[in-house]
Parts: sequence; structure tokens; C-alpha cells
Amino acid sequence: MARFSLSYRRYAAWLTALVVFVYGLFGWLVYQQYSEAKQAFEQSEREAAQRELDVLLQRALDALERRADELAQWDELYQQLANPVYFTYWYAHRIKGGHEVPPPFEALMLYDVAGRALGKETASPLPRTLAEREPTMIFNPAGSDVQVFLVRPLRRAGEETPQGFLMLSARLLPNVKRGQAFVRVDPTSLRFSLDGSTREPETLRRALTYQPRRSDSVREGDRLVRRMLFFIGLLVLLPTLGLVYFFIYLIGRNIQHMPEVVSALRQAQQSGSSVVLPSPPSGPRIRELEEAEHSLLEYQRELTLANRQLDKKNRELWSLAHLDALTGAQNRRAFENFWETLQSLGERERRSLRLMLCDVNHFKAINDTYGHDVGDGVLKAIVACLQKAVRRGEQLFRLGGDEFVSVLLDCDDSQATAVASRCAAEVARYPFRETLGIQEPVRLSIGISPATSDARTPLNRLLRQADVAMYHSKRPSSGTITLYRESLEQASGSIFSSSVNEAVYRAVETGEGLHLLYQPVRMLADNRIGYYEALLRVRHEDGLLTPAQIMPVIESRHLEKELDQAVIDALLRALYNGVIPPETGLSLNLSAASISSESIVSRLDAFRPFLPGLKIVVEVTETALITRMKEASSNLMRLRNQGFRIALDDFGSGYSSLRYLTSMPVDVVKFDISLISALDQPAHYRLVTHLVEFIGSSGHQTVAEGVEDEQTLERVREAGFSLVQGYLTGRPQALRPRGPGQLIVRPA
Repeated sequence: MARFSLSYRRYAAWLTALVVFVYGLFGWLVYQQYSEAKQAFEQSEREAAQRELDVLLQRALDALERRADELAQWDELYQQLANPVYFTYWYAHRIKGGHEVPPPFEALMLYDVAGRALGKETASPLPRTLAEREPTMIFNPAGSDVQVFLVRPLRRAGEETPQGFLMLSARLLPNVKRGQAFVRVDPTSLRFSLDGSTREPETLRRALTYQPRRSDSVREGDRLVRRMLFFIGLLVLLPTLGLVYFFIYLIGRNIQHMPEVVSALRQAQQSGSSVVLPSPPSGPRIRELEEAEHSLLEYQRELTLANRQLDKKNRELWSLAHLDALTGAQNRRAFENFWETLQSLGERERRSLRLMLCDVNHFKAINDTYGHDVGDGVLKAIVACLQKAVRRGEQLFRLGGDEFVSVLLDCDDSQATAVASRCAAEVARYPFRETLGIQEPVRLSIGISPATSDARTPLNRLLRQADVAMYHSKRPSSGTITLYRESLEQASGSIFSSSVNEAVYRAVETGEGLHLLYQPVRMLADNRIGYYEALLRVRHEDGLLTPAQIMPVIESRHLEKELDQAVIDALLRALYNGVIPPETGLSLNLSAASISSESIVSRLDAFRPFLPGLKIVVEVTETALITRMKEASSNLMRLRNQGFRIALDDFGSGYSSLRYLTSMPVDVVKFDISLISALDQPAHYRLVTHLVEFIGSSGHQTVAEGVEDEQTLERVREAGFSLVQGYLTGRPQALRPRGPGQLIVRPA
């Protein structure tokens, strides 16, 4: 987990920010409490203002109604009703021209009993026809004000039938403000927002908006609270800034000196020069930092010494990993790394290359005749001769045994032949008789692969082509040096089983001739097929090559992972073609190189779609030497978590059975045929029975391999095995689908 790290200046800034934040939080909380109290007070003031406004509005409405009732008894109105001929003159001179409209009204109009206005040519804003006959008050919107219309019937005291009607209009806001004492309401803020005509005073009240007068005490409280928070802030922030100044400019200078010391040490280490320390800061020093600086310098001196020793060890380890301990030539690992480098460079720059493969003639006979010490001397002398003969910049690699290879760059046939000739000549001139006492001549057989500029060309193909050419050189009268050509494929004959090599190489590279047989593994409880084990064969001429013939070729060329991939591809095709019956399963054997490879999990990822319906078992051969036990166990655990089952094959045949069983995630243990065939011996039977019981109690399934007769089957059953495999219960066979749930068994 990464540790949180900041400079001391940042820490000072964070400290300042924290103090400011805490003070700000305190001030905010105080002001929030004050604001809540102020809001409660303001709410109370608003409620009082609303009550005040309701009273004033009602007073204004009552005043309008009283005044309208008074005007309804004006004698001149009755005179006009009695003689309407003079109404127009009267309205123009007494009402409009004479400004006799009684306050607080703006307009007046008289109507006869039928509701018709007396004067049709007057400029009154009131309607010409009256729809109302009863005393009423109508409120119409007029911008931010309200126009009030009052209707009153005109009848003398004691009369029941009105002689006519009176309509008056007035603006409401001036009447509300006129002669009223506003205490809590700002009269200049009064506004009406009436949506339409109404007769309800309550609607009028809701449409009236206002602003309450702001209390002087509230404003003074705001000012005092802000001033108090400001002075408290000064009292807090000023000491904090002083502390930050002390931290940065006094303590900080001593702290900043340490990175300068470290930088000087780093520059000295990178340049390899002596350390030049910066001048210490002036003023007081911090003792602990001085002691840390001295300790750092001492540590630097010790670290420099340790790095020199480590560099020396690394060079030694690199030599052990990439150089052949006997001859000093680079080994196979170095060759594979060099080839990967060439491929990556070839993707950017196309260069012609070919392989030159050298083999010492009759080296085994020399080794057996003169002893291993002399054989080792021969190999050392061969390396010295070849390194002297190859061109400058070209490297020599020992593949194993007495085989050596060199990569020839930008070299045509004649140049390659010239290099090979120099190699053969150098070996022929070497005084083996004088130095090692060898009486027979020591000679080389050299094979050269064809040139290629394709970086994607498989290394195995070039090695095989050089191998075929080299084996052709071993033929009598063939010469020491042979350039590969396709005609050598048929002419290689049976020298060192070249035809077998070719069949195996072809199966690995292209899948041609790769053939799979399937042997059932049955449940002992009910004889059902638990799963099928896939067994490898390679077609050769008119027959099939067995693993005993295939694996020596694979192991001699280190093609284990390539062969596993070819088998994986073939099994996937079989699964997609429905070869494996449902509710059974399939097991495949993988080499130690594949199990330990980082890519094995992704390579087997294509099997996962079949896991819900089939058991997929990965078998680890117990006789294989897995040196990278940690990587193998990790890969198997990942496969097991994805649904694969893990089987330990050939249990009891190798040197590390229990080590595998305890170190790897194993589900199935397959007992080797050597243990099963000896079950007729009582002591051996008791040992196997105890092993089966012990392994079964740990949650593992046990499989008995090599069961070929009824007596062995009965002993296996009595010993407590879970599953059985062998010729008695099912021979290896080729399977092909015939329909849902049906299979045709095609004999091998």
C-alpha cells in the first residue's frame, strides 16, 4: 500500500487550511444559530405585519362602502333620475368639469330602472348598461392596483322600489394608504397581483403583496455578530500565520537541506564521482536531522560497496544462466533470447538470416572410448575453433550435447558455405592427437538452413531444416557441409530416424498426421464412463507412432510446449465437432514446461464454454520434473477455480509423488500401472490399500491404471479405488459422433 507523502511546505499549508476551516466551521455554526433566531423573529414580524395589513385593507373597504351608501342619498342624483334630459350637462359641469366626484371615488354613473345609463355621450369609463341590481362590490385588476366598482340602488327612505341605480369606481391602493398609520408594513411596497375579476375580499387579501419594515435592532444585531466573528478570526489566524512562518523559514530550512544531500548522493552514484555535499543552512540546526545526515552518508558508503558486490554477482548469475559452464559458449536459453530479439528487430528492419548447425561426428564413441574428461576437452576445443572461424559479430550457441548453432546474417549460399568451410577447417587443423591423445580424426557435420527474411518464420522450422541438412552431411560421400533443399526431405532415409523426426515436426508445426485416441475412464460403482483420456499418436507411413517414439524427438528439440499447443488445438476441434459424449468429460496431458508457463491459463481459456456440460481434466505427469513448482501450483489453482479438474498422473512412478500431492491443487490421483500390476503381492496390496484410503479421505478421487484382467479388476475394487482405466474396461479408440447421445466406436 502506497504511503501518503507531502513536502513540509504542504504540511504547513494544510495546517493553515485546517485552522481556517475549523474557525470557519465555528463561525458558520454561530452564525447559523443567530440566523435561526433572526428568522424566527422575522417570521413573527411578518405575521404581525400581515394582521396589520388585513385590518387596514378591511378599513379601506368599509370606508368605501360607507361613502357609497352616503352618496346614494344625494338629492342631485334623484333630480337627474326625475329629469334625465339635463344629465349630460350636469355630468359634464358638475361631475367631470366641476370635479364634483366625491372622494375617494374616481368615476360615477347613474342608471334608470332598466339599467341603462342616463347619459350615453358622457366620457365616463363606467359601462353603459348595468347588469347588477343589488348592492355589490366588484374588484378588477388594474396593473399593480385594483379598480373597485360599487353598485347601489337609489330609493328614498321608506321606498321599496328603487328609482334607479348608482355605480361608483375607485382605486384601492390610494384608499388603503390614505389616512392609515403603517407600523410594520412598508406602504411603498404594496402591490396587487390579481389574476381576474372577483367579488371576494379574501381573494383580494391573498393577491396583496408587501414588504415588512426591517427592524433597526435586527440590522444592529447583524453588524455586531459580523464584527465579533471578524475579531475572533484575527485572534486565531494571526498566531497561526506566525507558527507557519516559524515552521517554514526556521525548521523548513533544515528539512530542505536533507533532499539536497540526497540529490548530491544520487548524482554522485550516477556519475561514479565522489560526493560533493551542499553547504549546511545558516542559523540554528536540528540535532536529529544532523544525525540523520551522517547516518545517510554512512549508509551511502555501505550501499555503494554492496552494489559493487551485487553487480559482480549479477554478472556471475547471468553467465550461469546464459553461458555453458563447460565450454563457455552461450547456451540454449541465450539462443532463444537472441532469436526473440532478432524477431522483434526483423519487424522493423528486414534482414536475411539462416542457421548453421554443427555436430561432432562419432562424439559418443569418442566419449565412451577415451572418457568424459577427454570428451569435455573435445567440446572445449570445438568451441574455440568455431568462435575463431565465424564472422565478427556472429555468436555461437551450444544447444546441448555435441550440437552447436550460429545465426548467419545477410549471408548468401556461397558466403554461408565459406563460413562453414572455415569452421570445418579450423576443427580439422586442431591438434587433438597431441593435446588429448585422440588417435582418430575429429570432424564436423554441418547443415545450413535456407535464408529467410520473414521475422515470423518459426525457429523450429529452421532448426529442423538445418538438422535435416546436417544429418545428410553424415552420409558417406556427402561432404562435410550441406545446404538444405527440399529434395533432402525424401532422401534423408532412416539416418537417425529422420523420417520419424519429420513426421513429428510436421505434426507439431501444422497438425498434419496428429491423431488422437480416447480411452474411457469408468466409475467402479456403476461402470459409467466418467471421462475419456486423450492419447497422442502420430501417423507415420502405414502406422501410428506411440509416445515412446514421439517424446524423444520432442525432448531433444525442447518442443514440449509446441506439442501441447498442437494437441490443445486438435482437442478443441474434436469438442466443437461433438466427439465427446455429453455428461462425460475429457482429460489431456500437459508437459511440465506448459504447466509452468505464464500463458497456460489463457491457452486453455477456449475450453471454458464446454465446462458446464463436460468435465475437463488437466493431467500432470508425475514422472515429469517440474522445477518451477510455485508457478505450476499457481497456474493449476487458477485453472481449478475456473472449473477445470486437476489429475496427478502416473502416481508412484517418479521421485516426488508426495511432493506433488501436497504442493499442487489435485482432484484426481491416477496410480501408475507398476503399482496396480503388483496388487497380487500381499504386502504390496496392503500398502496400496492404505494409500487409496489415505488419499480418498483427503477428498481426492483415485484411478487405477493398466487394468487388463478380471482378477486385477476385483483387487482394484476391493482396494477402494473410485475409477478404473485399462484394456479390460475400454481400449484406446477413435470416436466420431453419430447423433444425439450415440457414438460409433472406430477401432484404432
